[in-house]
Amino acid sequence: MFDPNKKIISVFSEEEKKLMMEVESSLDRKLGEVNHVFRLPKPESYPRRFFVPDEKIKWSEDFSEYKPRYFVHQNVLKNDQTINPRGWANPEDISKVTKEIKSFEPRILFDKDGHPLNPRGRTGLKGRGLLGKWGPNFAVDIVLTRKNIETKKIEMLIIKRSDNFLQATPGGMIDMGESALEARQRELTEETGAEIDLSDMTEL
Repeated sequence: MFDPNKKIISVFSEEEKKLMMEVESSLDRKLGEVNHVFRLPKPESYPRRFFVPDEKIKWSEDFSEYKPRYFVHQNVLKNDQTINPRGWANPEDISKVTKEIKSFEPRILFDKDGHPLNPRGRTGLKGRGLLGKWGPNFAVDIVLTRKNIETKKIEMLIIKRSDNFLQATPGGMIDMGESALEARQRELTEETGAEIDLSDMTEL
């Protein structure tokens, strides 16, 4: 959740803070609707998800009938970094993952097979799908603002996603071995075509 009281946010004007809070609030409403977004198969390649009633989302709720299908996309398997020198994905065998799985979410739980559980609850699928890493797959989002010289209002750069056609800030996944700065510079250019130096941006 965006916190306007964090000290690092002081680099923004009050108008910019208000704009970012409005966008964050809108995203929270879209993503926080009882985990609906995470239980809908957006990519066409995904199989049908196991139906999860709203009251059974939390892992703490007993749901003995829950038997989700295991799915990992072939593109992820082909990019296993242990067999492909230029791969961007963790090995399918999670025991071969050498780095500790860390998250900004609460403590990560694991199932009986040693696979991390989604901290938001049951999603109706098991496995990584199109995601390359076991556990959190870190991403960057760019909050780029300007003052309109005619209206004097603060404007923020927004894109329309190609997968679900929702509005969003430009951004995407951090590639293997890539820094957050490198990722945000690459993603901005890929998604907008804009060549803007982001090296002096404040990282939140």
